[in-house]
Amino acid sequence: MLAILAVAEHAGEFEKIIELSQRFPGFIFPCLGVHPVQGVSPEQQRGASLQVGLDFTPRFVRGETDKDVQRKVLIRVEKALLHAFDGKPSVAMEGVRNEPRNVVVSAEFISRVKGVSLQTVMDVTTQNALRLFPKITSKLRP
Repeated sequence: MLAILAVAEHAGEFEKIIELSQRFPGFIFPCLGVHPVQGVSPEQQRGASLQVGLDFTPRFVRGETDKDVQRKVLIRVEKALLHAFDGKPSVAMEGVRNEPRNVVVSAEFISRVKGVSLQTVMDVTTQNALRLFPKITSKLRP
């Protein structure tokens, strides 16, 4: 393992992640963000990168107006880590543990859906990650 992107689940984890990144500089990189439904104050919305969730689940979004509010926020974002998992195990793939070594499961699925090679998916997603997290570039092996 060359580096860790420490992703916060909620604002309450920000300080611990920042502390870890200071304790292990160049190894742990903070990825602080908020979910659209967390209602975090602007003072708490600081971070190394922006992680956002576009949550259209009925428990948070009652109709098109709520979806439009989320879309308007995201339209202004230049760099963001988007995800589509609402945290319930029933939404995740059954039998596949959510851990780094299983990223290939997603890459293979994207490859099939897009009709491109697995290598192309890996190259494009790596370049996207490097644009979003430029500090990790120094950690890549030539």
